[in-house]
Parts: sequence; structure tokens; C-alpha cells
Amino acid sequence: MPVGPEDVYRSDPQRLAAILHLSGSCDDLFDAGELGQVLQHQLGGDLRKDLLVLSEDEPEDQHSALAEASPAIGTWADLLFHDAPPLSVLIDAKTFGKVSRLDADRPLPRVIADCIYYAAIAAALVRHDQRISTLSYEELAAGLSTLLSHPWLTRELRGLFLKALEKMRSD
Repeated sequence: MPVGPEDVYRSDPQRLAAILHLSGSCDDLFDAGELGQVLQHQLGGDLRKDLLVLSEDEPEDQHSALAEASPAIGTWADLLFHDAPPLSVLIDAKTFGKVSRLDADRPLPRVIADCIYYAAIAAALVRHDQRISTLSYEELAAGLSTLLSHPWLTRELRGLFLKALEKMRSD
């Protein structure tokens, strides 16, 4: 039976995507060197802008928490490597990582979203001695260990993840 251009509109989108190898994610678009660059770009990105749509707090409350921190927090790196990051903002950062991993409208490679997710959890554990995830220590350790295996992981994230693993071992 002949198939015409109009038949595309009656086709199952999932089957078309499979034929075209489109998954709705950008995971396969980057090599290891490029993932390091994407991570660096994300860490230098505007935290307020990224978290604005996710915050359970009023934007003014979140803005205050970031501005009141000393030194002030403006980027993802500022938050994740701060000596006393606001716990409420770490929770929002964890949510951002989780949502970004699953949301095709956020073009962040899953492994980079995982870095943000686990870094927020690790920062809360290391800086506040607080668990902000329902992951067991075994699950958290497995995720951190997987991320530590990537050669493009920044020195700062590597240090944070190792401190979190050490903290979990001592608890």
C-alpha cells in the first residue's frame, strides 16, 4: 500500500521517534570533553533564574536567602561550594536537578542534571549535616561513586562528593 506525506500526521509519534532515533534527550550529543564544558557552564549559570520556576518559597524569600548569605550567592558554584548555603535553596537545587533529568524541555544532559542533584544532596549533608533526600546511604553512595568515575567532573565537585561519602561512612 502506498504511503503519502499526509500519512505522517496519522503515525504514532513514538514509532516515528524510534525510527529516527530521537529520544527527546540530548544525552548522546556530547562527548566527555564537552560534558566537562557543559558542567562548567552550568556551575557558572545564574542560580536565581534557574530556580525561579521551581521554588516553593516566594521569589522574594529565595532572593533574600541568597542575598543574606555571606558571601552572596549568585551562581550554582557559589551555592554548592559555599560554607553555609541556605538549606531551602539546596532543596530547590536538588529539585531542579531531578526535574531537569526527566524534563525534555530542559536541554541539560542527564549526567549533568545528576551532578546538580547529587551535589545539592551532598552539600546539605556536608555543610548542614542534613539529609534532603529519601535515598538510602547505599543509593546515595552508588550515585556519587558513579559520578566520581567521570574524568570531566570538576575538582570542587569531586571534593564535595568525597566529603559526603566520608560523612556517610562515619555516621
